[in-house]
Amino acid sequence: MVKNYSGPAIYEGMMDALRIPGVYFHLYGKAETRPYRKMGHITVTDENLEAAKTTAKQLLKSVRVIA
Repeated sequence: MVKNYSGPAIYEGMMDALRIPGVYFHLYGKAETRPYRKMGHITVTDENLEAAKTTAKQLLKSVRVIA
C-alpha cells in the first residue's frame, strides 16, 4: 500500500492469485483508496494448515493495492 495516497484503487497481483486453488478475494466495493483504508481481504483455504500458511505468506509479497 502506498501511504498518504488517495485515488482510484488498482489491485496488483490479484489475477495471478486467483489462479491458486483455495484463494478467495473479498473486496469491499470502495473505488477510491485513502491512507490506511482497508479495501478488502483475502481468505486462503487448504486441508493442510502449513500449506495454507505458506500460500498466505506468498500472497503478502505478491498482492498489493497500488495507485
